[in-house]
Amino acid sequence: MLDPRITGRIQYAQDQHMPGMLHARILRSPYAHARIVSINTAAVPRDVVCLTRDDVTDLEPLYGPMVKDQPVVARERVLHVGDSVVAVAAPTLREAEAALEAVEVEYEEMTGVFDPVEAAGDSSPVLHESLDYPPDLRPDGRNVCHRFRLQSGLGEDGFAGADVVMEEAFSIAGAAHVPMEPHATLAYWEGGRLHVITGTQTPFNVRRDLAALFRLPEERVRVVVAPMGGSFGAKTFMRLEAVTAALARKSGRPVRAVLTRAEEFVTSTVIRRVFESALEPSEMGPSSPRALMRGGTQVHTPIAVQAFARRGVTRRLVRTGSLTSLSIRAASTPTIRRRGHFAAMRRRRACGLRSA
Repeated sequence: MLDPRITGRIQYAQDQHMPGMLHARILRSPYAHARIVSINTAAVPRDVVCLTRDDVTDLEPLYGPMVKDQPVVARERVLHVGDSVVAVAAPTLREAEAALEAVEVEYEEMTGVFDPVEAAGDSSPVLHESLDYPPDLRPDGRNVCHRFRLQSGLGEDGFAGADVVMEEAFSIAGAAHVPMEPHATLAYWEGGRLHVITGTQTPFNVRRDLAALFRLPEERVRVVVAPMGGSFGAKTFMRLEAVTAALARKSGRPVRAVLTRAEEFVTSTVIRRVFESALEPSEMGPSSPRALMRGGTQVHTPIAVQAFARRGVTRRLVRTGSLTSLSIRAASTPTIRRRGHFAAMRRRRACGLRSA
């Protein structure tokens, strides 16, 4: 029997279908940082379901596997270009697209936060306030949500004995996972239980976070992992599942959401790293503090350096309002993670390269 991947009969998450299913689309913010003044959905057709901030007030306000900092849809402010503002579900994808055009959102644009060095300063706008942090994280009360310090090596003695010491700042271009299949989720409710068919690498994390978000016991949330058409780290933790489940709850019907390729680039895969002063990665990822610590032990030089002065190497996780991103292949080796620039700043390297 031929492999169904060869014959095209395999059913990926984006191929899942149920009778009466609605198609979801999401209205996204054109601003990196703005206050939502008003949302008007009066012109949306009656047979289209709209999900706004008013529809999720009974849910937990934020979710996230380590730091709860992600809303189902934006409430008071949007924090990056592509942030979800309104979601709709319609009988056809074309009707859903038309419904988005009928939604009117008034924004009050605010100062954007893009540079991780500036974001860590006292004059930068604070993107998140009053978040609950796990006890093992060390936030500074502003945009730095975690610090990690690694001490080893020869320190200043290594630089004193180096043949060459250089100082430079490096910026690394963004990258994207680009799996053949985009993010896709189908959700429906049955007898008070939430059922989700999705492409994810972390089904138990998704179940746990959905249960917490909807205030359900975990046994009332069922996550089925459909075959994935590639992931490479992009399909980890909750992505589309929360908003799709909320739409299904409001509509009382199954809802399927599939990201377009353009949405993939602005919501889950854009990465940037900056190397400056003290090895400080700037991002807001689902498990970015953990990745920060793992990556701190894997800072490599282009040549083997015995006198690598990791003494004094500090990494800080800095929130910015840049595009969102995820891990790629491994947890911060140092490569990519989630919301904001992944800015890794390295204090010094001996014997060939010293980054400032």
